[in-house]
Amino acid sequence: MVGQDKRTTCCLCCEKGPVVLRTQLERSAYVCGESIKLRASIDNQGEEEVRLKVKLIQVSLMSKKYAQKHSLFSQL
Repeated sequence: MVGQDKRTTCCLCCEKGPVVLRTQLERSAYVCGESIKLRASIDNQGEEEVRLKVKLIQVSLMSKKYAQKHSLFSQL
């Protein structure tokens, strides 16, 4: 699973250099208690310090026979 985001900051009339974040997970599904390895690459072409903050969101899908599927979201 791979993700990428590019942002530029702006202060009134002058635009700062872009910051590019690339992330990669080994796979898209994990079981309880399993470690998650996240690779992150930050290309900071601006002058400001950049910090990475990660938020994990758990999605659980449950279903009963002949019933609708329900999604539960929780932040870890």
